[in-house]
This record gives sequence, structure tokens and C-alpha cells, in this order.
Amino acid sequence: MSSGGLGEVLGLKAGILVAGFVGAIASLAYMRDLTPVRALFAIIVGTGCAAYVTPLVMGWLNLQDGATGENAAAFIVGVVGMNLVGAFYKGGEQLRARGITLKPGPGLQVSDKDEDE
Repeated sequence: MSSGGLGEVLGLKAGILVAGFVGAIASLAYMRDLTPVRALFAIIVGTGCAAYVTPLVMGWLNLQDGATGENAAAFIVGVVGMNLVGAFYKGGEQLRARGITLKPGPGLQVSDKDEDE
């Protein structure tokens, strides 16, 4: 049994993690009104997206594992992944501002202010 690090146990590559982290940090420049907690969450999500989505992207592009450009793909996935989180968050705020809330449960349940009164 090899004594690999945490990355090996989780199936992650250090190069992809670093590239995704840097991509997530870089995209903070384009996000406005972030609290430190939201910024940290966005960085974690961007890095996580890069770690786990980059292999899918490489497969879609028919590139071999470890191919040239893998870290570039991870950087891009880190930037895009983090921005998707921001878009989902803003979308949720806009729905709440209109009085629309999503309720947990099977399927999608939408509640309107007028319906609840």
C-alpha cells in the first residue's frame, strides 16, 4: 500500500488544485460586494469545481489524463465555477426580493408571497 498524501486519497492532483485556486482568486476581482466569508466560500467552491470538474472537461475535449493544458483547463474551471456560485446566489436574492422562495421537498416547490397570505 502506498503512502500517498491527501490528494491521492481524494483522487486529486496538486497541479489542478493550485490552478483552480489561482483561477478562483483571480475571478474575485470581478465579483462585487463580497463579504470575507462569501469570498472564502467562493474560493473553496471554485477550487473544488476545478478539482472535480477538470477531469470531465478533459474527457469532453478528448485529452489524455495529464495532457498539456490540463492546468489551464483547471484555471478556467476555477474561474467559471466560482462565478456560477455567484450567479446562483444573486439569482436567489432576486427571487427572494420578488417574494418567491424555493421550498425543500420532492421536486421543485415554489412559494409566492400572495399564495402564503
